[in-house]
Amino acid sequence: MTDLMVTIDFEPKNDPLRYFLSSIGVFNYPKFLDSFSSSKSYYTHVSSLRFYKDLDWEDLEELSEVGGIKEGEITISHEVYGETVLKEAVFKELILDYSQALLETYKNDSSAPKLWSNEMTDEITKLKNKPS
Repeated sequence: MTDLMVTIDFEPKNDPLRYFLSSIGVFNYPKFLDSFSSSKSYYTHVSSLRFYKDLDWEDLEELSEVGGIKEGEITISHEVYGETVLKEAVFKELILDYSQALLETYKNDSSAPKLWSNEMTDEITKLKNKPS
């Protein structure tokens, strides 16, 4: 089965975020949401989302070039489009909205794995209950 890839645009423009989200296949979103809800870093073949607690001193030094990072923030890195730092609470709301739109769009898609919509629903609920 082939996973579907979608893209999203942001205003103001944020290419690292855009291409990170685009690198997660639609049918991999339950795994991504589980990772984020559990405050675990998430990696794709070209990008990553990392929590402040997972960064070492070298990461922190590199991020100082884009304004730094502090507790309660995440970094999204893309090997072509660079890095961005976001507040975890803002990213959570963005991901909730985006995931609900994905679920609504693809819940009846015949190419979706059998339990995908149930897993998405469960992971969205778990994310809603994650403290900000």
